[in-house]
Amino acid sequence: MVTIPGNGELWLIRKNVGNLLSQIPGLQFLGAVPAPPEFDYDCGPSSSRIDRERWLSLRAKQLDAVHYLGASVLATISHACQREWCDASDETLCVRNYISFVAEAIGCARTYETDALGRAKRSGDLDILVEGPQSTWKSYDLSKEQAKDIARKYSCAIKAPRSSAP
Repeated sequence: MVTIPGNGELWLIRKNVGNLLSQIPGLQFLGAVPAPPEFDYDCGPSSSRIDRERWLSLRAKQLDAVHYLGASVLATISHACQREWCDASDETLCVRNYISFVAEAIGCARTYETDALGRAKRSGDLDILVEGPQSTWKSYDLSKEQAKDIARKYSCAIKAPRSSAP
């Protein structure tokens, strides 16, 4: 049986993630920025349920809070949040999933570009969004046009809600 945590459990998850990150040498955990209730547990599904402009407005408020804390890194808890926030990286802020810090701390070496999706999303160029993961969409027997249709759903320029289904 799988249960989806409510706000109490989510707080514990965030608290535990903060505790975990604070144990990694060289990292300073500055605190958690609470997600608005509309985001629920995971930013990914909420980004398709909420009007896109509203979702981006909520995200902008959270980014303001992160900048106010003076953070140079925003660590997301969910991989879907990483996907939705990665384009917010810039010269002052890096967005990464928390587990990437844990992996580095235990010696797992990265052999890939860390911000490929964020760079592609910031470019606004569908061809860049499609060419990067070409081996993946080809492995699902998708055409380039089908891959572009999926990539359009993950562009922050798109105001309509998205779905991850092809």
